[in-house]
Order: sequence, then C-alpha cells, then structure tokens
Amino acid sequence: MSRLFMPSLVLHVVVAVVGLGSILAVAIVATAMRRAPHGPIAMTPWLGPLLRSSAISLGVMFATGILMDAAARGAFHDRWWFRGSAVLLVLTGILHARARRLARRGFAPDARPDAALRGIERLAYGMSGLIAAITVLMEVRPF
Repeated sequence: MSRLFMPSLVLHVVVAVVGLGSILAVAIVATAMRRAPHGPIAMTPWLGPLLRSSAISLGVMFATGILMDAAARGAFHDRWWFRGSAVLLVLTGILHARARRLARRGFAPDARPDAALRGIERLAYGMSGLIAAITVLMEVRPF
C-alpha cells in the first residue's frame, strides 16, 4: 500500500461522519417544516445548504473510495462488498439529485410545497438507509 492510503482513509471516514450526517438532517428538517404552520416558507434557508454540503460530501466519498483502492493497488476492486458499496453510493447520489430537484421545484408558483417536503423527507430517509447499508458492508465485509 502506498503512503496515500491512510490519509485517504482518514478523509473518507471524516467526510462520512461529518458530511453525510447532513443527509439525516435533511430528513429531520423536512419533517419539521412539513408539520410547522409556516414550514414551506422557511424551506430554502435550511434545506439548500444541507443539500449542497451533502452533495459535495457524496462526491468526496466517491473520490476517496477510488483513491483508497488505487493506493491499495486495486486490492478492493474485485471485492463484492466494495462493489456493492459503490453501487449503493451511486444510488444515494441518484436519490440526492431527485431531492435537490424537488427542493427547487417546491417553490414554483403552481407547486405544492407540502408535497415537495414529503418527497424530500422520504428520499432523505431512503438515502440514510443506503448510507447505513454502506457502513455495514464496509465494516462487516460479508463477501
């Protein structure tokens, strides 16, 4: 393994904890806003930054995963737990893109902000579940 592996691993773990934790915050904020009397009005100041930071974190997670595999000279590349984690991360990114699209459309004049918040909430809980599955795969390495 190259000397690049350990710094990549540290960055990967820090971003997983700090950066991807904001995805669960998106779900919690969307739930609270949907239930609050003026929730949809307050949607932009809270959800926008959370969704932007978690988008950056997803990209960094993908990049550091590739970097760790390269630093380990491809030692993880043929492992199914690594491949499964990559697929789940891509699925998380797809759900994240849908949530960002819902957040943007939720303020159109003909939009229903409550429906947008409900969709964002469900997508964020789904992303949180995928991230939990990735964490299990990375730690247990079942296959």
